[in-house]
Amino acid sequence: MNTDTAQIKRFHSWELHSDKEAIKKTDKSVFLHHGTAIPQELYDFFNITHMVEGARRTVSLVHSSGTYSADFTFTNNRVRLFWKHDFTDLIHASFSGVYSEYLEGGESNSSPGIKFENSPGDISSYLIEFIGQEEENTEKRQRNPKWVRDELILALDLYFREPATHGNASHPAVVELSNILNTLPLHKGRKLNEKYRNPNGVGMKLANFRTFDPDYDKGLSSSSRLDREVWDCFSDDRERLYTIAEAIKANCSQIPSADELEDDDVEAEEGRILSRMHQKRERNKQLIKKKKQQVLNKLGKLECEVCGFNFELIYGEHGKGFIECHHKKPVSEIKIRETTKLSDLAIVCANCHRMIHKSRPWLSLDEVKSMLAPFGTDQEKQ
Repeated sequence: MNTDTAQIKRFHSWELHSDKEAIKKTDKSVFLHHGTAIPQELYDFFNITHMVEGARRTVSLVHSSGTYSADFTFTNNRVRLFWKHDFTDLIHASFSGVYSEYLEGGESNSSPGIKFENSPGDISSYLIEFIGQEEENTEKRQRNPKWVRDELILALDLYFREPATHGNASHPAVVELSNILNTLPLHKGRKLNEKYRNPNGVGMKLANFRTFDPDYDKGLSSSSRLDREVWDCFSDDRERLYTIAEAIKANCSQIPSADELEDDDVEAEEGRILSRMHQKRERNKQLIKKKKQQVLNKLGKLECEVCGFNFELIYGEHGKGFIECHHKKPVSEIKIRETTKLSDLAIVCANCHRMIHKSRPWLSLDEVKSMLAPFGTDQEKQ
């Protein structure tokens, strides 16, 4: 950009470098609200001088990654430029550190820019370039991890219990939830910083849920796919949501660190902490030994309770005594320091066990049995 700085004209967060080039210094509206206001001094540049109240003009934003649709709208005597979610996603990816700061409720110290260049001979499209993208992508900083299911469950529970908390960083319940989230062992290798799940970020996350709530016209536009997934899962079953949220808080102290959480297993709808508690009970060696002995004393053999597979019958001596245990009790009913009964366990083969845990919600033994019904179980074939 060779424009003489003396020729640059500044209007609020905009810079007009020439009749062909303008730069928007990014701010919160760019990252969280899909658009920006256009100062009157730039109406000629964008060819919107003759717009009237209620008018809309659709344009294309042409970036090296593709073409994106946007609209100039004239309402309340102001012109604004709004773009679609795909362009917002591009901005978030290009300036992920700045986006993270805004998402956590803070303000960014850096203001990368979006350059708009008039496309020759075409007043309906603008060439777009991101200014400061390289520096942003290579900057070394501690960024806060994305919200995970456990955290969103706790937030959604508060959303329904205390409507006054939505976007309210000073509400005592928001401050309390912020403190709880900072104790959860969910993110491996995370170093604490002052912006991690602070009250501003928690209040904003609560406001995000309004996007999906039919009782509100709209919420903040920075909601995620997982926000929607958790909303769809629990918004119509608030009693279960409350039960699970309380179980997460009650059991989180039993997981000493995020390193105990396993990445290769599908977590339950209830989140990673309760999933891990479930797994710890299934892998209790003493309980497994007692359960196997109980079954042997009763039946004289170890067969999968779902499909009837017998490891000893198929593999001989090598398979003797081999089978897995599954905890039948729903994850949300896990109580802290609760004693697991042998009747809570079922012996299952590795295949059926993986099928039980393959998806959310986890399947019951009877549900997996019904899948096998058209083919018959190993017991029926014998």
